[in-house]
Amino acid sequence: MQTSDTLLTIFIILGFLIIFPLFWCGIVYLISLFGWQQLAASFATHQPMPSDLQTGSGMINFSRYNSTLLFKADDRGLWLRTMVLFSPGHKPLFIPWSAVEHFEGGQAFWGYQTKLKVKGVTIRLNQNLSRWLGER
Repeated sequence: MQTSDTLLTIFIILGFLIIFPLFWCGIVYLISLFGWQQLAASFATHQPMPSDLQTGSGMINFSRYNSTLLFKADDRGLWLRTMVLFSPGHKPLFIPWSAVEHFEGGQAFWGYQTKLKVKGVTIRLNQNLSRWLGER
């Protein structure tokens, strides 16, 4: 009887160690389908990401990324990626400023927010990007 209890415990632990990561990856991948994948079709990058990425929050269409985005804006464009735990389905992106169709920025309830429209996808970042976008 004790052997079967031990086997059951081992199967439960192994099942959790296999099923939970697959479940997590599936959920994170599903989130990417609501905008990130559309951006990745045009802007996925294999270039090394800048070393001084900031952690921040934002939204891609209706997918919320609370303190899981890593980004940097520079003279060339916007670099975006997610933290490693949220990377399934989220390829690193580089969006040149020339691809931004529309932008607006201003105070929101929780602080400054920049809203960009790129290839029909709305990107909202809780950062002031007007330094780079104000000239366009």
